[in-house]
Amino acid sequence: KGWRFDLDRGNMQKILYYLGHQWVTYDRGMQTWRPVGLRKTTPRPVTNKIAPLVNNTVARLAMHKAPMTFRPGGMEAADVTAAGVAEDVLRVIGKETGQRYLRPVAARWLALTGNVYLVSTYDNSPESGVQFIQHEQDINGHVLAPDVIEENDGACPDCGETQFQGAIDPLSQEPIGQWVPRGKHMTEVKSLFSCLYDPEAVSIYDSPYFCISETVNEDWIVQQYGKEMLEGLTIEESGDTTQFFLQALAYVTSGTGSERISIAGLRAARRVRMRRIWIKPRYDKAPNGIYAVLLGNDKVAESVEWPYVDDHGQRFLNIVHMQFDGRPGSSVGRTRVDDLIPKQDERNLIESHFLLHTRRMSNAVWLVPTGTGITKFTGEGGQVMTYQPSVGGPPPTRIAGVAPPQFLTQWMTIIDQEMDMLWGTYEIGRGEVPERGGDLAFVSLQLLDERAQQAQATVTENWTIGWMEWANQNIHIWRQFADAERTLAIGGGRWAVTKFNQANLAGGVDMDVDTGTFRPRSHITVRGTLEQLFRWQIMNPADPMERFKILQLLGLPEIMEDYRLDWNQANQENDNLIDQSMMLPPEALMMMTEMTQTADTQKRQQQPGMAPGMAPMLPPSLIAPPQPWENHTIHLHIHRQFILSDKFKELPPPIQQMMLLHMNLHYMMAMAQMQPAKPGGGGQQSPEQEGSNQESQKAAQPGSDVPGEPETE
Repeated sequence: KGWRFDLDRGNMQKILYYLGHQWVTYDRGMQTWRPVGLRKTTPRPVTNKIAPLVNNTVARLAMHKAPMTFRPGGMEAADVTAAGVAEDVLRVIGKETGQRYLRPVAARWLALTGNVYLVSTYDNSPESGVQFIQHEQDINGHVLAPDVIEENDGACPDCGETQFQGAIDPLSQEPIGQWVPRGKHMTEVKSLFSCLYDPEAVSIYDSPYFCISETVNEDWIVQQYGKEMLEGLTIEESGDTTQFFLQALAYVTSGTGSERISIAGLRAARRVRMRRIWIKPRYDKAPNGIYAVLLGNDKVAESVEWPYVDDHGQRFLNIVHMQFDGRPGSSVGRTRVDDLIPKQDERNLIESHFLLHTRRMSNAVWLVPTGTGITKFTGEGGQVMTYQPSVGGPPPTRIAGVAPPQFLTQWMTIIDQEMDMLWGTYEIGRGEVPERGGDLAFVSLQLLDERAQQAQATVTENWTIGWMEWANQNIHIWRQFADAERTLAIGGGRWAVTKFNQANLAGGVDMDVDTGTFRPRSHITVRGTLEQLFRWQIMNPADPMERFKILQLLGLPEIMEDYRLDWNQANQENDNLIDQSMMLPPEALMMMTEMTQTADTQKRQQQPGMAPGMAPMLPPSLIAPPQPWENHTIHLHIHRQFILSDKFKELPPPIQQMMLLHMNLHYMMAMAQMQPAKPGGGGQQSPEQEGSNQESQKAAQPGSDVPGEPETE
């Protein structure tokens, strides 16, 4: 307990420094942190250098999502299907768990305490939503739930009948069934204050136990387990040692003054200690592990086997542990805030000396000889001062103050540089770019970025692998419990809405991620890379598709005129094409197919009597032709996503041909808009006119055989 208390005490100090409470000391009598006892006249400045460094890393980690690759886990067809939908399944899980909001919370715990834990579960309570499940009825009138039929190998347990239909109430004609919980994925972010395990283990998966200790109020106990569970429970008014500092942090205010930071007297609600314990599987007593919930000192609220299994049927611990920096000999990670705190204290002390010197030595003073009878001076502009001159005595003089020593300012600058080096943030992370142009500036940006990436490589690797393990665990949980159908919108129209459930993920999936290729990069580095690609002519900003990708990469697609309107219109065109193609009679589709085949034949083999370049008649289009005022780049982007989807591949070939022709017209109009206007206002010239101009230019040259204008000097 002593080691654990010291560990939590140090973590609380890091968070206090992050919040701006840096003139604090630990009081062993009160067993908490309190403001330092100094005189009121002693300045206690705080230029918080820890917070911006931590916030920079939190922002980089929260935005960094290395793309994962999914491969089939075997040679079966189910494995191939599972690998194809795994990415969409993870997007649904991310929305259900609120991954977008959990990532910055997890990154902040990781940066400040060096450890963060993700607990993934599947909530089957009514609060997660309910759905109606219709029962089945056989020809003998037996009404059975679907799970009962499935457990009996698809047959009725009473009569053995295998043919079923939906059960309907003969009186009300309403379907017979029951409302069951829909279920939802949930992820909790826990800190080192709440998690207990063997610190000598290599990882939490090698520890014989894992425990989450926290306190909950009485209402939560009643809602979860019933009012009778409160009988005989120990009610705590202050919390145990593992929750002492965590509860104190909930009442700390941000600022740099001497605000209250102790926990004394702040407990208002009656709370109960709750411990969730995972005991590692043991072959002789608990081969599938034990998960138990303990309330108070020794009251067991529930005790079951580990509920989640992987592809091979093995139980797994549904917890992910991420470290900022590893520590040899222990599974408890460390953070670089430990290295910053002494430097921050040194900087605060130097800045306090700076303010004291400024207050006591930098102000100007007057030397007034006694008996001169000088009038009172205030230092206002234009003031006229009178005094009584004495024989042989000096007049009143004003002496300027002494400027603060330069070494104090230089010392603080050196400390700032040392803190940047300790944390691993360099010029590129603060937006400082060498003031040099050309390729040298680009190379300098790359070197600075590589330097910053190497300093943050460990935490980025741990962060990426941790979220990959989180994805792997949630895919296993999905496969086991997600029987309700989910929908996912992958675009802006109805064509981009997919539906799937646990059946789509029945096969095995092999997951991997390349952390070296997709590292977080600063915005200025991306811009420098793009400028160099333009200079090398690898990318063409005149191409409408590449231009749109560049704007998306820079986060500036909104500068394109009527962006949202054209986006919605392009999606509606895709939806209308699908709807109208489904409404066409078979005869019309057959005629359009024949016309398309005839057009393809005429392209490959020119028919006799057809003039060169004449296009055959195409079937009537089901999509409106592009208009000059439309944003062709947006339309091309949306239509391209559509033609790469499975919905487009299911359409008849003539309908596909119409969409491709529609996109081709958009592309030609986009390229025409990108071409600069020619001098003189003339349009494009025909081949005959262009050849005539070339002949005229050739005739005007000296020594030409073609008659032209005579030469002049």
